[in-house]
Amino acid sequence: MYGYCGKILDVDLTTGKIRTVPLDGELAGQFIGGSGVAAALFCRMSGERIAGLSPLEPDNPLILMTGPLTGSSLPASGRMVACAKSPLTGIWSESNAGGFFGAELKRAGFDGISIRGCAEIPAVLQITDGTAELHPAGDLWGQDAYVVCDTLRTQGRVLTVGPAGEKMVPYACIVQDKRHYFGRTGMGAVMGSKRLKAVTVKGSGNYTAADRAGLAALRHKMLEKLKESYVIQALSAQGTNSTMDIGSMMGDVPLKNWQTGEWDGVEAINGTAFVEQVQSGQATCFACPVACKREAQVPQGPYAMEAGPGPEYETVASFGTLCLVDNPQAIARINDLCNRYGLDTISCGATIAFAIECFENGLLGNTDTGGLVLQWSDPDLLLELVRQTGENAGFGRLLALGSAALAEKIGPAAQQYLTTVKRLEAPMHDPRAAHGMGLAYATANRGACHVSSLTLQVEHGAALLPLLELDGFWEGQDSAGKAAMVKITQDFGAVFAGAAIFCLLGGIPFDEADLQEALRVTTGEKRTLEQIMACGERIWCLKRAINQLCGMTAADDILPPRLLTPLAEGGAAGSVPDMSLMLKEYYELRGLADDGRFLPEKAAGLGLSRFLRDLR
Repeated sequence: MYGYCGKILDVDLTTGKIRTVPLDGELAGQFIGGSGVAAALFCRMSGERIAGLSPLEPDNPLILMTGPLTGSSLPASGRMVACAKSPLTGIWSESNAGGFFGAELKRAGFDGISIRGCAEIPAVLQITDGTAELHPAGDLWGQDAYVVCDTLRTQGRVLTVGPAGEKMVPYACIVQDKRHYFGRTGMGAVMGSKRLKAVTVKGSGNYTAADRAGLAALRHKMLEKLKESYVIQALSAQGTNSTMDIGSMMGDVPLKNWQTGEWDGVEAINGTAFVEQVQSGQATCFACPVACKREAQVPQGPYAMEAGPGPEYETVASFGTLCLVDNPQAIARINDLCNRYGLDTISCGATIAFAIECFENGLLGNTDTGGLVLQWSDPDLLLELVRQTGENAGFGRLLALGSAALAEKIGPAAQQYLTTVKRLEAPMHDPRAAHGMGLAYATANRGACHVSSLTLQVEHGAALLPLLELDGFWEGQDSAGKAAMVKITQDFGAVFAGAAIFCLLGGIPFDEADLQEALRVTTGEKRTLEQIMACGERIWCLKRAINQLCGMTAADDILPPRLLTPLAEGGAAGSVPDMSLMLKEYYELRGLADDGRFLPEKAAGLGLSRFLRDLR
């Protein structure tokens, strides 16, 4: 199988049995790789238990999968996914990360790893050139993620969980080599529930492409596209936080738990401010020249930290603009602490901002917080709350639940301050500024998500898809025509960013023809664009059907009231997405019933019946 190793490592932690199973060629043909193949494997492994499967029980499979492009020399193709049923949302979950682990896993001879069961004592899975062994984690259990990565680095690339994952905080991350994160939906909690502290991999094999000359030519073409892209130049110069200024002007950046449209502190934490005050270097992912990762260092002062991974835009917004903190050094230290504990910074920052607003309005009091006074613009408070959350102690026990579960504990009055969709906290892009993102949030299979489709990139004009007729100007604050755009960008994105896999940032200059050629030169398969889009629809619908089995209906395809409340000022003042219009059009395009249910005949038409025999 060109582009693939043709093998998956299957690990049962309960019995200690490790075996190699073949990657089903038919499965690869239908779903390509990544989260597509992972969703199909999840259905096979969970069967009729999908609905009743508890996310933290041993039988919930944790599936790590690469795509056929992973490990190739193509730029922006170093990614892989972690998938399971989410402890935060209770539905289908996937998290996508770059770095080097995926390429190394392919070099070691595996396309993916399926992990089930629970180890009797905390364990480390060591993979080396086609073989794998389980070892006791020993003193590594209880250590922060950075310590584990440093300790195990001689064994190759490292995946680990921090204390938050061990304590099964529902939005805990899986940390890769200290600076790459499977961040959303709590895959670290699933890994921690299995008492699997870390996975290491080292390989010496070579990536095998169907057309090596074609691969080299495509790589050259893609590198030239990267050089010519102003978006890529900005990412290289300032990282993802390079978008802070323009996003603020557009009304894209959420402020004070999404309450206001203007704040004077934005300039103090923009891309330039971070470069000047905390940046100490740059880092990158496998085969990617963009180098959008920031290294940060604070030599002295109250927020001193040694040189290490710096915050991305999402972190700067979730702990900066969302909580009204305008100190880059403080945000860098908060990010460092989240990384060490293994906490998703979006859910953590959003839950803290939600709690501050609840406290401000009398829904939480000193007895709830252990005497802490929750207030805006207090970085020292944020550091303490992150510590308590990572340790799952004190008031952190409540914050560790995530904002949706915390709101349920507080009572109905707290619902007005939530920004969750399907119990997942919204990322730091305001759908009042880009209505298509509102529909994408509402219908994304893992909950509010900006990276499971190309909606954000297309609607903001950063990415062009001419063959799909998505290469014109989009008025962000207009709902007309957005349903068709969202469906197309979801289906294309399911292959581009979920199955193949290209990075949504480094891959911004690449289009449909580039994806087609990438699949041809790597796998040898000449897929038409129609076939790619059909595959994307199949992947999206399989995940939707899994969620339907978990009880999701049209009632879950909504935005919370906070995101449908117009702002009085800022770039998105007075604007809210017309969800009724967009959902009506979207359901018709998707072939969904009025209640949002995915019909059995649709499953049969897409070849999904054998994966979803319980669909009803």
